[in-house]
Amino acid sequence: HDRQEAFGMADNVSVMLAGRLVQTGTPEEVYHTPCDEEVGVFVGPANRLDGSADGVRATCVLGDVPLRTPCAGPVRIIVRPEQIRLARADDRRGGDSGVAVTVEERTFYGHDVALEVSTSNGERLTALVGPDLSAQRGETLHASVRTPVAAWSAG
Repeated sequence: HDRQEAFGMADNVSVMLAGRLVQTGTPEEVYHTPCDEEVGVFVGPANRLDGSADGVRATCVLGDVPLRTPCAGPVRIIVRPEQIRLARADDRRGGDSGVAVTVEERTFYGHDVALEVSTSNGERLTALVGPDLSAQRGETLHASVRTPVAAWSAG
């Protein structure tokens, strides 16, 4: 029942919710491509967002994000904290502008740092970054999504 232990030791995992088997797959499949939003939140930390999809991309408070599976119309999106790329304005790669966010909270864990950030509309997100990004409370950074995210039709 320890998710970290199960993901670290198992070749395949099964997720049961409310006494019902809802998904089976490799730890990577279940974590990165959960069958629904409930499983996505159950198996690990997640930022849940509303968006609008058109094929393999969606628009949300983090801007334009790539999707793991095609969707169209209103969607619910899960962005894992480690999928969020944060950078200072002078350190953006490849012309990736991202969206401006403000650092609200900072928790140092040694091997990484959890940053709670807010968007211009007040939505709060958690990002997990390396210890080399020494962002402090009140600092403005630019956020973008580094890898495809899970999404489901919201309609």
